[in-house]
Amino acid sequence: MASERRFRDSVERYAPVWLRDRPGANVGYRVLWTLAATLDAAADVLIQGMVASWPGRGTPTALTLIGSSRGIIRAQDESDADYAKRLLRWLEYWARAGSEEAIGVAIHEFLRGRPRVRVVNRHGQWFDVAADGTTSTYEAPWDWDSVSNPERANYDSDLWVIVTSPSPGQWAHDSAWGDRSWGDAPMGFGHDCLREEVDAVKGLLSQWKGNHNRIRAVIWADDDVTPDGTWGQWGTRGASRVPARQSTFRYWEP
Repeated sequence: MASERRFRDSVERYAPVWLRDRPGANVGYRVLWTLAATLDAAADVLIQGMVASWPGRGTPTALTLIGSSRGIIRAQDESDADYAKRLLRWLEYWARAGSEEAIGVAIHEFLRGRPRVRVVNRHGQWFDVAADGTTSTYEAPWDWDSVSNPERANYDSDLWVIVTSPSPGQWAHDSAWGDRSWGDAPMGFGHDCLREEVDAVKGLLSQWKGNHNRIRAVIWADDDVTPDGTWGQWGTRGASRVPARQSTFRYWEP
């Protein structure tokens, strides 16, 4: 606090003459000054506790707790200053909760590099967050499972999230299934991402989607090519089981 606002600096002004800081007669003054100093310490604790809840103004150590209370998790590799700025916008985020916009913006802002994120529904209505953060909406054909599951044509609550990160992508693509054994690394099969990172993305999808929506898949792409999703199943069965999806993409089912 500024010196004029300190309790201990007011002792000299309000104490009677016989208790002021005078040579040979300042024992009482010291007692009063010590008592006032404890009030200053308590006031400092009070003020710091209040300011700590103000993102960007208080201690950075409180940001995680503020984010937890406001439902805004910290993004990958996000600085204290950038996280504080996002926490100030928490009401803006929650005003659009339950929409495709909320999903797209949340995933875009969480992932390192801020990649392009598109959210599309079964009717081909797209919400697009570009790499620079600008947003747009448009309509374009989208087919995920009309061949394998035509009965799902009226599943209006289904959504897909497509994340486009330039090569090498958000996470590296792992090699074939048989090249890794259970428990030999903390990474997932086919996609070198940590369990904690998967849980964070799934948590964001669950938090920001509408209660009526179902995320059919999160599709990770290295370029802006729209993935072919005609087959709802991962493989088709003829004489033998063959993959139905492009190997250049990675697919998560939340």
